[in-house]
Amino acid sequence: MELSHALQPDPRLQQLQQRCAELRQLLRQLTQQWLLLHTEEYARRQRLYEQHFHALEQELEWLAWQTAQLRRRLELLLVKLQRGEPLTAKAMRLIEQTVEHEFARLRPRSERTAPVEPAEEELARLYRLLVKRLHPDSTGEETEEYRRYWLLVQQAYRERNVEQLRRLVRVLCEEPVGESPVCELDPLQYWQRELARLEAQVRVEQQRLQRTLAQEPFSLPLDDPEWVRQHRAELERRIAQQRAQMQWYAELLRRLSCAVAPEDLTP
Repeated sequence: MELSHALQPDPRLQQLQQRCAELRQLLRQLTQQWLLLHTEEYARRQRLYEQHFHALEQELEWLAWQTAQLRRRLELLLVKLQRGEPLTAKAMRLIEQTVEHEFARLRPRSERTAPVEPAEEELARLYRLLVKRLHPDSTGEETEEYRRYWLLVQQAYRERNVEQLRRLVRVLCEEPVGESPVCELDPLQYWQRELARLEAQVRVEQQRLQRTLAQEPFSLPLDDPEWVRQHRAELERRIAQQRAQMQWYAELLRRLSCAVAPEDLTP
């Protein structure tokens, strides 16, 4: 009777093991949710944002660039006038060259050259790391989760999307949550420490997920038609404001340019 009682499992130990199993499952869910946010959901939200606002933001950026150039020309002209220097054709050309040089590197993104291609070495390194991690020898059977990750890796590699590969590495190549190494603690102490470790890791993953959801584009209510309408209206208002400011600077420059003597206007 005493032997039978001694062989009975400790209910406290069973509770700890069950709770640890639940936390491991929660960790897998949090990791997968974070990955999906940075892949499928991120791409969907980017498409939505560009569909609604890309043309307006591109126009606003171009107008701001043009307005800044006009303002800079006006500043340089006013400096010359304050110094009492004559406005000659040579001086006007020098101002124009100065402004063009200053703003060449500030050209709007839509007018810049194509972005630099990612380094082949990093692409290859990240790809090899992920393929090794997803190899059947490492993962066992081909689950639905495995196939999803594999397709994401292949797509990112085809599109030369280094940032996407980096995200996948951060998720897939982290140390898996598993049993702690064998130690000299008794089973109850071991599972208590394992529970504390898993609880801390869950808190870290939850905080990381919250930070992600608080950042753009995830924080933007892109599926809300009213918010989209209001944001478009705000961009259109800023465009009209920028156009008015641009025209004001252009008119001031035109009036100041009239101070150039006729004989000085010839090259």
